[in-house]
Amino acid sequence: VQTMPKRPGHPPMASAPSAVGKPGEDPDHEGARFVSKAQPVSISEALDAVPFGRWHALHLARQVIAWAVFAISNDATPYLFPALRRDLHADDAGLAHFASAFPLGCLVGAAASTWLVDSMGRKAVVMVAAPVASFLHLFMLVKWSLSFLLLLRVVQGAAWTVAMNALSIWYVEFLPTRRRGPLMAAVSLGWPIGRGIVILVAGATGDAWRPLLLIGSAGFALLAVSMYQAHESPRFLLSQGSETMARRVLGQMHASSGGRKDGAPERLCLGDVAVDKASPLDSRASLALLLGTYRALLIFSIVVYGTLAVATVLIDNWGPGIFQKLMSPGEVGLPHRILMLFNVGDLFGIVLSIVLADRIGRRGSFVIGFFVEGTFLFMMSCSRSWFGPDQAAHAAMAFGFSFSACRCFGWEAASFWTLEAFGTDVRGMAFGISTAMMRLFSVVSLEVSGGLIHDLTPEACLRTFAGILAIGGAVSLFLMPKETANVPMSEGRAAVA
Repeated sequence: VQTMPKRPGHPPMASAPSAVGKPGEDPDHEGARFVSKAQPVSISEALDAVPFGRWHALHLARQVIAWAVFAISNDATPYLFPALRRDLHADDAGLAHFASAFPLGCLVGAAASTWLVDSMGRKAVVMVAAPVASFLHLFMLVKWSLSFLLLLRVVQGAAWTVAMNALSIWYVEFLPTRRRGPLMAAVSLGWPIGRGIVILVAGATGDAWRPLLLIGSAGFALLAVSMYQAHESPRFLLSQGSETMARRVLGQMHASSGGRKDGAPERLCLGDVAVDKASPLDSRASLALLLGTYRALLIFSIVVYGTLAVATVLIDNWGPGIFQKLMSPGEVGLPHRILMLFNVGDLFGIVLSIVLADRIGRRGSFVIGFFVEGTFLFMMSCSRSWFGPDQAAHAAMAFGFSFSACRCFGWEAASFWTLEAFGTDVRGMAFGISTAMMRLFSVVSLEVSGGLIHDLTPEACLRTFAGILAIGGAVSLFLMPKETANVPMSEGRAAVA
């Protein structure tokens, strides 16, 4: 039983067991004090009781920097194409293979993370994967053959995904219920920052590939150092039966945010599972639980991620060339200024999503990320037929800015929903399976499109992307099993409804 003080940050106080707080107290307010320490307190309630302050700000800052690092590595692909053509004489098929190499590695990494993240722990996985990714960036600096670069890019993608999946789960498992949506949305600020760095470096160096790899290597080294100072997720610790360590982490969170170091409750529980009766699930039991109790949730997550992946990977890899043909066909090289404008649009959309994430819920975010984005892509494809020669390029830029502002909503909704809907024992496996299937769809779509994309008009390409998004929008709107915004994250092994 718990009651909450009126002011966030009020230190927890011991008192006699009671179900009633002081007159006028709001039982749903953050910064709760636990009136009865004889009864176990759920980990969600314990995290909600941590005063919101310095600890959460540092937690968010670390994740934003990490997302910028991930973006640099991921979004560098199309900016490496000119150098691959120039230095290694890669043809269209070779570029398609290079574009597919990274998501192929991501597929391998996502499959590996289904077991690693729930068995080794969130922090431990990042501490291994981040240095490996840093080294692989450096190793690619040597002028290898194209075939060997493809192999290195595959391994790099695997390390990248293992680190990203583990870090995604690690971050969300610390967050309070009420501010979870905005704090998760704010992480995406790092992505346009990282992409902006790629665009600026590519423009300043004439699309040279070695500077981008150096920056990626330094970023992953910084990530490893940052995570060395971090705590393991208290949800994961509790799921492994380490109640004392979970309480210690909660105490550090309280102390960092201005509360008392002994502010953690004396006893914790994980949803419907008492800690003293909990036993970690092995991989076979976790998979059986996913395919049984969580089957409908898993299928929805895979379908949503798959449609998002197909549309997004095509836009990310072939989009710069398509935009160049549509808006500046006479220029040589990629349109860096236009791409930076679209990147600013992405940043604008992320800021908007921070405000709207929990207000419109995951379903509302899916509507914007699928239907609204697809509509702007379709309008962009019609710019040359709707407007005269002088206005068409400006109209396409406006529609491109608008569609870029919608991109984050779909991805954030898919990630948030998957991380929130599954219990702690199977969260890593569910997230890994969903992202593995997402990468499989990415590889197939890139390999198929590589031989076709250069023969299509920019308008046909954009309308194809819009059609794919419309399919995903229909699935998310009518088949979403449940809304997960503004409710505690799933903890118990049977808590699905």
